[in-house]
Amino acid sequence: MAIPEKRSKMSSKKIDILLDSGTSYSKLYYLKSKKYQIILTREIKNVIEKYNVVAAAGHNARRFTQNVLNELIVLSKGAANLVEADRKATVVDCGSRDIKFVTINSNDKIGIDWNTECGAFTGQIVELLASYFKINPDSVKPAEKPIVITCAILAMTRMFDLIADGYQPQEVYARFVKGLACNVYDFCGKPARLYLSGGLCANQIFAASFDNCQVIPLGRYVLLEGLKTMI
Repeated sequence: MAIPEKRSKMSSKKIDILLDSGTSYSKLYYLKSKKYQIILTREIKNVIEKYNVVAAAGHNARRFTQNVLNELIVLSKGAANLVEADRKATVVDCGSRDIKFVTINSNDKIGIDWNTECGAFTGQIVELLASYFKINPDSVKPAEKPIVITCAILAMTRMFDLIADGYQPQEVYARFVKGLACNVYDFCGKPARLYLSGGLCANQIFAASFDNCQVIPLGRYVLLEGLKTMI
């Protein structure tokens, strides 16, 4: 685990930031102005030279800095900080390529797990499918019946089969998203209350597709909140 540079050694010529660099998007926190920003990861390389990355996490973080901290630890720190009042919290981070979750059982006990199996990449596919079918997720009604997801690619094939059978793309998309929600719910141990982190917080149909638990979106900056506690 790399140790972030001390603030006294930060470059005066560059802008000091914390960085959460995921597969599709990178999230920045400006230490001086205390502002947040989201940039496409494929584009951040064009501007990275103007930043001093004090600490970073995320799948692509090492492309831009050596000051990288363990993503699961950063998630647990950010989650614990944001849900401090709930000492039995389950926080799940749904990224482009994987699903991570932490359970906070007390002030000093945190459980962590990470799904990197074939069913990963689900967040990215949800976004790609919405773009392909020109669907606004906020305008789609949640489905009652899911597409069973063991692998997102196979589930996508099932989607096209259903469309060929005459189902509308919006309905099939909703069933795909509900299948993902069912997957996440099972993976996290079927909690009564689930805190949601990551890009899918912005997908309202995803949050509405959980039938058996309360869903509380935390937004896209949970890892940045964790980094803030570790520098």
